[in-house]
Amino acid sequence: MSDGTSFPSDFRTYRLEWNPTNIHSFVDDELVGSIESSEGGFWEISKFNSTNNPWINGTAMAPFDQKVSKSFFFTKNKIKA
Repeated sequence: MSDGTSFPSDFRTYRLEWNPTNIHSFVDDELVGSIESSEGGFWEISKFNSTNNPWINGTAMAPFDQKVSKSFFFTKNKIKA
């Protein structure tokens, strides 16, 4: 962390901001990761070897352009839906 502490040294607040053009992740309000979709979307960014793009009809944010129908909670380093 930029304040000199380590992840396990204290409780942390994690935040994920997901919008139509990018995804940002934060720890204790500090930006720690960010990815912006390209014109070809995440399929282009991934550089998959297959030519069958399953997201061809989605937006540049596909597959992250779908409505999430559940809330997700992180607990003890596991994801709980």
